[in-house]
Amino acid sequence: MFDFLFFDLLYVPLYNLLIFFYTISPGKDMGLAVIFLTIFIRVALLPLSIRSARSEYRLQYIQPEMERLEKKYRHNAQRQRDQIKLLLKTNKISVFGNFFSICFQIIFFIVLYTIFSSGLQQVGHNTLYFFNLDPGVIDPYFVGRFNLILPNNTASIIAAAVVLLGQITKSSGKSREMTTLDRALLIGLPIGTYLATIVLPSAKSVFIATTALFTIWLRLINWIVLKYVVKDEDLKANLKTLWTS
Repeated sequence: MFDFLFFDLLYVPLYNLLIFFYTISPGKDMGLAVIFLTIFIRVALLPLSIRSARSEYRLQYIQPEMERLEKKYRHNAQRQRDQIKLLLKTNKISVFGNFFSICFQIIFFIVLYTIFSSGLQQVGHNTLYFFNLDPGVIDPYFVGRFNLILPNNTASIIAAAVVLLGQITKSSGKSREMTTLDRALLIGLPIGTYLATIVLPSAKSVFIATTALFTIWLRLINWIVLKYVVKDEDLKANLKTLWTS
């Protein structure tokens, strides 16, 4: 049962997608294949990511009310939980939105790690669908420099730097609203990224950096639209309230 769920439904399809992107990438570059695959997965999960982002935005929006309820019912834990749960339900905040989004990313992370740990060549579970392109002998290098099967210090540093940039863009203009956890993640997440990827195949560094850049790109588009495209202030306010409606 595990083999069917993990390998047949997840591993083999993603392996075939990776090899497909590898065969169509310029110069058959495995790093580009990982980037294309990561973007493909992020676009496919975009509706779930948007729901997660809306829940996160709404949560920030009602944070003062949550703090008021926590203080008001600090001596009645059950009442406090009930009121906060009602507040979340009233504002249509799903606690499972982030959970499912994180779960999908963790699953993809594990599958990608397993693929690169296998050596990429067509042995074992690395089987191609009959309609897929034949890659021949697979070159695991990115720009002829990084062997994506092995850990690489430079790739880990780059991934950590991109994650740091993502945290900075996330907190930009919100320094007064940042919680203790937000401040800890600003530094802790890049450090954790480096420490984790330094012992993993460098393909994971490419995956993490691409994921972070994709998120930064979405934030940039949102900022450009609100700052330069939409001129009417009332319309800007309405666009922002879409996240809380």
